[in-house]
Amino acid sequence: MTWNRLGNRWSALAVMALVVGALLAWGFGAFASSRSATAALIDGWATKIAAANGDPNPISVTWVRSNREAANAEIGAEVGASAAAMPVYVLQIHGVFRVNHSEPPPRPGERPQSAQPTTYLWVVANRETGRITDFGTTDSPANLSALGAAETDSL
Repeated sequence: MTWNRLGNRWSALAVMALVVGALLAWGFGAFASSRSATAALIDGWATKIAAANGDPNPISVTWVRSNREAANAEIGAEVGASAAAMPVYVLQIHGVFRVNHSEPPPRPGERPQSAQPTTYLWVVANRETGRITDFGTTDSPANLSALGAAETDSL
């Protein structure tokens, strides 16, 4: 009987170890797939935005989670107090873009002015809705790591 009790204890410990191991593996797997889903979302946005702005094959995207006030302070844009705390993704896409920032936009039937190519296109998007709130171009990269843990994905 002593052996059975000890055997039952070992069996119980083995079952607990399997359950804990499965939970840990599932938990870490869920975290990894969540990260992959976010990266895939960002990469998809970056590719579509780049293509719409003249580069169907961008080099990379660097992105970070932030709030709109901090993001716009880093890239040099202004934001109203009501939107300052909005959670956003900040994307910096590296490629060759032809974006026309001239005002006013061309009238129907007129050709848009030719734009000089730029190297970086940045986008601030609402993290909850995906809606683009701010957009611009520059020839030198912003320091997105100043906003948090920036990640760079090759496209």
